[in-house]
Amino acid sequence: MLEECQNDIDVVLIATPDHHHAPAAIRSIHLGKATFSQKPLAHDIYECYALAKAAREQKVPTQMAEFERGLIQERTRAGLQAARARGRLRGRKPLSPDDPRIRTAKALHGDKKMPVVDICRTLQVSRPTLYRWLAMN
Repeated sequence: MLEECQNDIDVVLIATPDHHHAPAAIRSIHLGKATFSQKPLAHDIYECYALAKAAREQKVPTQMAEFERGLIQERTRAGLQAARARGRLRGRKPLSPDDPRIRTAKALHGDKKMPVVDICRTLQVSRPTLYRWLAMN
C-alpha cells in the first residue's frame, strides 16, 4: 500500500499493532519518508540496529513517540483527590482584582517600558496567566 501512494505522502505515522512497528518503519524509511512510530519501536536489538542503519543510509528524519496518556490521567486524578481531601472543590481560589500581584502586573504592562516576557519572569507567571490578570476588571 505504501509503495502505491509514496509520491503523494511526505511523512509516515505508524500506529499499528506493536509487532508491525519495526517492519513498517523500515519500509517507509527505505522509501525515503520521514517516519514517526509509536512505542515499542522494535521487539529486539537487531530490529533497532536495522532501523538505525536504514535511517542513516536514507538520511530521513525518524521519531518514536511515547504517549503517557495513562500517567497524565493518573496524576490528574491524584491531584484532584488531594485537593478535595483539603476541602477544595474547584482548584485555586479566584484572585481579586485588588490583589497586589495583579495591580503590579497591570502597572508594569501599562508603563510599556518592560516587555511581556520580562514581566512574566519578574512576577514568575506564565503568559496566559499574565493576560488573564490584565483582563480582570
